[in-house]
Amino acid sequence: MAEFTGLESLATSLTPTEMDLLGAALIAGRPIAMAVEGVHARKVAATRAEIDNLLVSMDKKIIGAVLLAMSSAAKHASSQLEVVWSGPTPKGALGRTTWAVLGEVVENAHEYIYAATYSAGSGAPAIKALRGAIDRGIKVTCVVDNHHRPEAIDILRNELGGARLLGLVKGATQFAPMMHAKFIVVDGHSTFLTSANFSNIAVDKSLEVGLFVHNSFVAHQFKRRIEDLLDDGLLESI
Repeated sequence: MAEFTGLESLATSLTPTEMDLLGAALIAGRPIAMAVEGVHARKVAATRAEIDNLLVSMDKKIIGAVLLAMSSAAKHASSQLEVVWSGPTPKGALGRTTWAVLGEVVENAHEYIYAATYSAGSGAPAIKALRGAIDRGIKVTCVVDNHHRPEAIDILRNELGGARLLGLVKGATQFAPMMHAKFIVVDGHSTFLTSANFSNIAVDKSLEVGLFVHNSFVAHQFKRRIEDLLDDGLLESI
């Protein structure tokens, strides 16, 4: 049973792409030092330690085969999908609004929330929901545009005290430093990707659309991307 626990721990720390590269390298018999080349730099030491522990009782090729199988399972995990609209509504249209779904997603958080918005409005439903989560002891990380929307930063600092605020590092890449993503990720299982900013205008004056996804693979990909951008110096605390 210890082997399965070790494999689960290893797989949970890696993306499916990393599992594919590592698994294929192990099956090919490559040395561990070379096999982990496809793993993000910050995970290499921990990954090597996990593999060394597993090699005490398991063959390298078996570890590789299991990683490939777990990667495939993660990619094809069942999902709950819901399209969510706000704004002008045709007669007879069914479905929940952006803010109903957002409120439910945030309310169901037990450990952490990762959020992103281009702009923000004082007292907007999204801001109130995140404030409530912080007050419940939820760890909230919010990425915001810090080069074009200084007023949004002021609002988030004033109304989301206790949250970790992040912004793009100017000059870190060849791309213009604009953060235009809008999403909320909760506890590694739910993701709400939306066109709506965390503003009052987006509540009922704009036509907005989003997708609610209940899938751990998707949620972990969002969280990992934010943490990898931070580790690589492309995001910074603001």
